[in-house]
Amino acid sequence: METSIASSPSIGKEEVFNPTYESNVHFDWGFEGCAMEMEVDKEEGAMDNVVSEPRSQQQEGDTSTFGSYVGHATNPTPTPTPTLYDYTEHFTTDKVFSSEKELVEWTRCTGKRYGFVIIIKASEKFIKNRKPRMRFSCERSGKYRKFVKKSLGEEVAVKKRATRSTGTKKIECPFLLKGVKGNDGWTVSVHNGTHNHPPAVYLEGHSYPGRLSADQTAMLVDLSVSMVKPKQILSQLKGNDPSNVTTIKHVYNARHKYRVIEKAGRTQMQHLMAQLQHFSYVNWDRSDKDRNVTDLFWAPPCAGEMLRAFPRVLMMDCTYKTNRYRFPLLQIVGVTCTELTFNVAFAFIECEKEENYTWVLEKLKGMMDADTLPVVIVTDRELALMNAIRSVFPHATNLLCRFHISKNVLAKCRKMFDDKTWEEFSCSWGLVVLSASVTQYEERLRALKRDFQMFPTALDYVEKNWLIPYKERFVGAWTDKVMHFGNLTSNRAESAHAALKHQLEHSQCNFDNIWEKMHRLIQLQETEVKVSLEKNLTSVPHEFRSPLFEMLRGVVSKNGMTHVLAASRQVEWIVESNHACECALRYTHGLPCAHEIAPYKTKNIPLPLELIHDHWNRLSLVPAQNDASLGETMKAKFQIFYDRFVSEKPDVQRHMFKKFDETINPDCTTLVEPQEKAKTRGRMSTKEKNAAKVQNATKVKNSTRRDPSEFEHVLASLEPSLETAKAVKEKPRRNPRAKTAAQVLTCHFIDQFPEPIRPYIESVKDIESDGNCGFRAISAFMNEDCNEHEWKQVRMDLLRELDANFDLYERVALRSGRAWVWE
Repeated sequence: METSIASSPSIGKEEVFNPTYESNVHFDWGFEGCAMEMEVDKEEGAMDNVVSEPRSQQQEGDTSTFGSYVGHATNPTPTPTPTLYDYTEHFTTDKVFSSEKELVEWTRCTGKRYGFVIIIKASEKFIKNRKPRMRFSCERSGKYRKFVKKSLGEEVAVKKRATRSTGTKKIECPFLLKGVKGNDGWTVSVHNGTHNHPPAVYLEGHSYPGRLSADQTAMLVDLSVSMVKPKQILSQLKGNDPSNVTTIKHVYNARHKYRVIEKAGRTQMQHLMAQLQHFSYVNWDRSDKDRNVTDLFWAPPCAGEMLRAFPRVLMMDCTYKTNRYRFPLLQIVGVTCTELTFNVAFAFIECEKEENYTWVLEKLKGMMDADTLPVVIVTDRELALMNAIRSVFPHATNLLCRFHISKNVLAKCRKMFDDKTWEEFSCSWGLVVLSASVTQYEERLRALKRDFQMFPTALDYVEKNWLIPYKERFVGAWTDKVMHFGNLTSNRAESAHAALKHQLEHSQCNFDNIWEKMHRLIQLQETEVKVSLEKNLTSVPHEFRSPLFEMLRGVVSKNGMTHVLAASRQVEWIVESNHACECALRYTHGLPCAHEIAPYKTKNIPLPLELIHDHWNRLSLVPAQNDASLGETMKAKFQIFYDRFVSEKPDVQRHMFKKFDETINPDCTTLVEPQEKAKTRGRMSTKEKNAAKVQNATKVKNSTRRDPSEFEHVLASLEPSLETAKAVKEKPRRNPRAKTAAQVLTCHFIDQFPEPIRPYIESVKDIESDGNCGFRAISAFMNEDCNEHEWKQVRMDLLRELDANFDLYERVALRSGRAWVWE
């Protein structure tokens, strides 16, 4: 019996239903007073129509149980015949496949070509006295099972959570292929080539064809380890294979599966400790009585070598919004002879108290040799940290960040002045901070008090809060006697914060996620430092080809020689004007100043290497020396531990064994991640609620961006047209010089002249204030038509003039007390 069905648009001909099924399938057409049951024989494939008796003649409740389901007609209108699509000829092949993998790949590719997803329905490989075989079906085959059998003859409903809407794509598609392994290989036959649904328009909507292959999964893991974002991984996958239908959900699932496999059932802290040991990190931790982590310290393996090479200057600063536990992160960084920043250590502390800082600094000190302790430590005015530094590193000079001091002065004093007076006060305060000697400091401080005596509150603030207690830590008259290598702010630590937060992306990371991203960042940083050191060894810039640098080339870093070059250009001015050299470069950088360079430059002989501090000629890292005595000491300690272990009670022995086991097997640690701190600031105000409606509350909560500082709030309140600093920073970055036409404003300069002389001014040209107003003014003055748009030519002419007569302009600049390095 054949049933004529609708034609398939993909084939373009009348389809004929071939009723060959793997299992019994029943179609039910409703007729008035009766039900008809169609039975498809499994073995023969013949279709027998069995017409049941009218419902009036059947006993109540008597239904056929043959097959999966037989229904009864309840209305006289017959159910429409389903449309079938025959693809038998497309899956019919005489090809013999050499392996099971090749067979599976062929069936899936063929199905994908025609818009169907073919899956493995069953596989029988290890049945005795039977050839291996496989059955392939459409992903829409089968029937959704609402009930599961609990026991024979009893069915119960599956309880599901009502958290999300679910559905099924099972519609009992009859498509079926069979693969059998023979002596020559695998062959495939079509048992039913029809589908009861049209081919898919977009395979991206089907999860199965988007599955990643083994090679794609390996590439995804490599890219994930390299901190590549999921969307970029997906773009790479589609770039390698244009027919790829993987979605972003597949990428997230594969990444999650990799993390689960990597953890191997370990807790977060066990996995973290195992990773720290595997990559040779120095790590310490403290916990409470419940084994919840309270303080966590780790340092990368390269930190020891870099500290031995560049130990003199360290910068320390805390940052926030890096982890879900709301622990402050103390980041400690150093600086190389090529003026690159390197990470020394990281410490998550429960609170910013002196005791916590002291614990961290003691662990840091344990990493360092006795002869390589820091000489200068730069921080902001964190009193607890300053006290901890004084106790752990008593011989180190603790400098305060000038940038933070200037912003604190702005926050406290800006509202007391108008715009013009504030500029004058800020300039005078800057001169006080930059005083080169104690005498100059006292003179400038007296001038500050005299010029701004009408503002006693501001004067009282800067004097009592900064100058009296801390002037030795940030005023040039004292800091110029300290060898800080030009590091007078904690900006390097701030930049390290920014680089780390760029990798973290959100503030809800746990410790092992943070370490993973830190580790990749540190690896890149170590490579960058080594590249810079090697380039300084092998490459010599042309400006250092003079005989003066003959003994320094390839030995001293380019950055150190650049400072020496700038000082050498001041020699003539010092000799001609008999100006006393203040030797600031010698004290602050350990490099020869102008009066030391003068005799060598006059005689045209090279500078000796003895004039250069060791910091600038460390062009290689210093590895640790093997200490043979440590092995003997360790054996003695083990013997003491064992003797004590034997003498203790069983309970104490179990505790000692547990502690020892955690030391040698950190992945067995009983440490527990800290509890997330609850916010106790009370309910949101009306203003906060309105702000939450405008912005995405979840995004703000998870952001790593710091909160606006006090000085930013002050500036925002003084300039209502500007948004808060936080809002301004969230805007896309752009070139400040690249202004649109609407943003380029012109000023009416005639209004800047006193009113009595305005009638005597013949003309005024208002120049666009786009950052090139000086060049525009010269261009307008030089052209008869006052054309200011030729400013680019003016700029080029001035550069050529400066380049052609560099020696002349250099002498002019030196006489005025200014010097530069022309590149």
